[in-house]
Amino acid sequence: MKKAEQIFIWTTAICFAFTALGKLLSFWPLNAALVEHDPLFDVPFFVLLLFAAILELIVIAYCIFGKSADRKTLLIAAVSANFPLYRMSLYWMNYKIPCKIAQERFLKKLVFLRSWLTGS
Repeated sequence: MKKAEQIFIWTTAICFAFTALGKLLSFWPLNAALVEHDPLFDVPFFVLLLFAAILELIVIAYCIFGKSADRKTLLIAAVSANFPLYRMSLYWMNYKIPCKIAQERFLKKLVFLRSWLTGS
């Protein structure tokens, strides 16, 4: 495996570790927003977070102990593509964020992202 591939895989594994940890810590203690059901899969949000964290931990384990660099890259791409596909599916369903506070935070993030990308 080339040095650049190793750096990419290890860096991605570290990022996945932080996001998995964040997902696991985010529903400790369980709050009312996480008990609501996801409109796409019809399961509570905390179950969805738990499943995503476990999936990321499995990918991390394969990135560390797996042999094939191609499979590692494919797994990383598959897990990374899930988030935008999920968000696009919610958009196509015309889903609105149920919580007013979450909606305000989401809008603030969008404004920040727009200003960061445009440089203004």
